[in-house]
Amino acid sequence: MKKIVLLAFVLVFLSMFGTKLVITVNCSTTHHVHSGESIQDAIDLAQHGDTIIVHSGTYYETVIVDKIVSLIGKDKHNTIIDANGTGSVVSIQANHVTISNFTLQNGYVGVYSESSIIDTAISDNVICFNEMGIYFWYCEDNVLSGNTFFLNNDHGIYLHYSDNNTISGNTFCSTKGSSGIQLHLSNKNLVSSNTILNDNYGLRLISSDNNKVFHNNFIDNTDQVIDNTGEANVWDDGYPSGGNYWSDYTGVDSYSGLYQNETDSDGIGDTPYFSDSYPLMKPYILSDEMLVCCYELLTKYNKLYSELQGNYDALEASYDNLQTDYTIMNSRYNSLNSSYNELTSKHEAIIGELNYIRNLMYVFIITTLIFIASTAYLAMRRPKAKPKVETT
Repeated sequence: MKKIVLLAFVLVFLSMFGTKLVITVNCSTTHHVHSGESIQDAIDLAQHGDTIIVHSGTYYETVIVDKIVSLIGKDKHNTIIDANGTGSVVSIQANHVTISNFTLQNGYVGVYSESSIIDTAISDNVICFNEMGIYFWYCEDNVLSGNTFFLNNDHGIYLHYSDNNTISGNTFCSTKGSSGIQLHLSNKNLVSSNTILNDNYGLRLISSDNNKVFHNNFIDNTDQVIDNTGEANVWDDGYPSGGNYWSDYTGVDSYSGLYQNETDSDGIGDTPYFSDSYPLMKPYILSDEMLVCCYELLTKYNKLYSELQGNYDALEASYDNLQTDYTIMNSRYNSLNSSYNELTSKHEAIIGELNYIRNLMYVFIITTLIFIASTAYLAMRRPKAKPKVETT
């Protein structure tokens, strides 16, 4: 009650001096999208600041986010946006957007953004079976965290002319064509706490400076790291925080300290790896968490494989049925063709006989006409008999 009286007093006081008081109340709305409905329709209806909750189901569409909204899936393993092989699964065309808790699959790019997009969060998604996972072009101050990338054909995350972004806590597995993470002409980014395994390139930096890379796990990649920039990037977080875990690191941990010259081990390799002064002897992520990540990957892969196998079996059965139908139709065609050829042969024989008979008839008619004409002519030329004259 006292607060209400005080507020009324302030309003009266300000009105006495002709001061206008504007009170803005931010009223955001939460929209719900269920299976069979369109996510894009919900975005089109939403206002800036709204939240869109998408319930479990597979949504076959490409989504354009052109408003300040939070797009949240109910269950990242069962809330699936499938681009059906066309375009980008999600295209971001606004700042301050959140995309979280989805499976984004079967597109050219899982999440695509360009032209100075800032302060966007892409988190806790499964991004798989795309040509590329996330592609940011001229985007700054964004956070890409907690996502799982696997079986994308090209890069998991590709930053192009994009600075001051954070890439953390992601898992990359089996990027078939290129790198888990690639930074191209992108500076001052933080790459930390990621696990990159079984990729062609773990992390690739091309003409990218002043990036910090630490607390990542590089496991069994064909090339763990490629950096053509040299010493401009930082590969550890100093001592005792440490650098990265490298599965092919062959150093030992016999010493400790800033210069690794003190007795006792400290979980950090005594000799550098690449440009990492403090390589970790064990993965930065706890083994139980890594097992959970692997389990999630395998569960998702097995589910998708089962679906794809079912679709393949159905297509193969349809193909076999079509092949059988084709064989039957081809047999019928050959039989009809044989009958047609036989009929054609008989038709030609009959036509030949008819032509022969017609020619005989022509000969007969002409011969008859000639005979009649000749007979008539001869009859007309025959001399008349003179009457006999009897004499007495």
